[in-house]
Amino acid sequence: MSNGVDGLRRSYTGPHGVPNADQRDHDKDRLGDGPKKSNSDQLDTDHDGIGDACEKKALTSVRSSPEAPRRAILDLSPIGGTPMPRQLRRIAPAAILAALVLPSLAHAREEKVALDQIPTSVAATVKQRFADATLKGAGKETEKGRLVYEVTLDDKGRNVDVTLTPTGELLMIEKTIPTNELPAPVASALNKKYAGATYRTVEEIVEVQGKAEKLAYYEVALVTPKHDSKEVRVTPDGAKVTEEDDEDEGENGEDDD
Repeated sequence: MSNGVDGLRRSYTGPHGVPNADQRDHDKDRLGDGPKKSNSDQLDTDHDGIGDACEKKALTSVRSSPEAPRRAILDLSPIGGTPMPRQLRRIAPAAILAALVLPSLAHAREEKVALDQIPTSVAATVKQRFADATLKGAGKETEKGRLVYEVTLDDKGRNVDVTLTPTGELLMIEKTIPTNELPAPVASALNKKYAGATYRTVEEIVEVQGKAEKLAYYEVALVTPKHDSKEVRVTPDGAKVTEEDDEDEGENGEDDD
């Protein structure tokens, strides 16, 4: 027995109670005549429980059985083409949704903020800590589930990025410095591991807790002689050199003695 929608190979218990054998379609809507005719030769090449004639429609299949809501899937098979395997039909809608949603989520995490729109508490903290600096720009994003603001400054010709909470609590200071200002242990560790590399930017990273500021590490963007671009973190004593990918994956960096 077949069910009542387009010759699906399942038992039908609808109002007509007649098997659908010849899969006719008098009104040309490509949905078949349903449970009015017998359908003994309805082929099902990919054995997915949906007859070949039904595979040509690009609609959401609505079945009359009690499990219809669970089994209804979007049929993305091309009309007149080779039927898409059942597994792909289930995955494809999710893949399309991800392709549409993920870019917008990434964009939502990085949003520019006009300088006159910075929260008053954020602006006050920046002004107090960097009284002589000039504001260049600002943005906000979500880091580890919480909203933070990042304000970019020009402090006596050097770029400074300051990260703060919406209430004005200072979290981090990233300050660009010349390569020749790297401490000797840091410069030595970098030269040992990346001999001949070209340095693009060098920053000192200061972490802030309350009013206490601590130099946490140096961050260096460099290009190796093999033209590999890397972002490297080095502890102030030069004992630990870690590439950023290792930090993101929670791996241990290499220690250079």
